[in-house]
Amino acid sequence: MWRDYSPTFYWQEGDSVFVYTSIFAPADLKKSVYHRWRWFSPHTRDWEVTDEISYEIIGGREGGYRGYTFKKQMMAGDWNVEVVTEEGLVLGSINFVVSEDSTQDAQNLVQETF
Repeated sequence: MWRDYSPTFYWQEGDSVFVYTSIFAPADLKKSVYHRWRWFSPHTRDWEVTDEISYEIIGGREGGYRGYTFKKQMMAGDWNVEVVTEEGLVLGSINFVVSEDSTQDAQNLVQETF
């Protein structure tokens, strides 16, 4: 089931934005997956791929295989990160909003379980 998930991340210059995923896989699996980072351009009114960052899944376990990617160069606006196999199959996605933060307060962490 797909879930609508749109928290706001207050970003400051030098911050990193992390996306964590958990993929359930058979024990003998060895496969590359990647996070496709997309930003919604208000100028073109379309999603633009900014990065495709890969990582390897080796084996499986009861709790799923966990991986993450991160970015430092962000733009304010709507973001979407898709979890994609090397064959192009989208396994899931997460949506969030990046807003520039002018305060020095610590970030609140939000966890979403798929």
